[in-house]
Amino acid sequence: MRLYETTFILRPDLDEEAVAAAVSKVTTLITAGGGVIEGRDDWGKRRLAYEIDGERDGIYVILRFRAQPATLKELERLFRLTEEVLRHLVVRWEVPPPAEKPAESATASEVSPITPPQPAPETKEIAPPAPETETPPSPEVKEDA
Repeated sequence: MRLYETTFILRPDLDEEAVAAAVSKVTTLITAGGGVIEGRDDWGKRRLAYEIDGERDGIYVILRFRAQPATLKELERLFRLTEEVLRHLVVRWEVPPPAEKPAESATASEVSPITPPQPAPETKEIAPPAPETETPPSPEVKEDA
């Protein structure tokens, strides 16, 4: 099973029971396909960046889950058919492989670093601004005529 995350935006006029029912539809579909819900984050009502179907606000829900790729087709179909859903997005999360530990018998020269060392960035020193000092008035020179 692969790790996925879906974000979907529900209509803002739904009450709490309708939101719970819409989320329940999604979670039921995932678990019925053999998936596992790993996390849920309700962001609540937020202002949309632009108007969608005449709506300026939406209720955001984020689910992280593990499922078979075949389950995604049915999930996409459910999102498209459900009138409460304004927008949806499903992304696959890439889980990084576990880091391998170097063998104890390997010397430091045999183990290659994960990232090559980067040279320190060159910095230019900026001189602080000169303090503003008032120059004394110069004495007036009188010319004899």
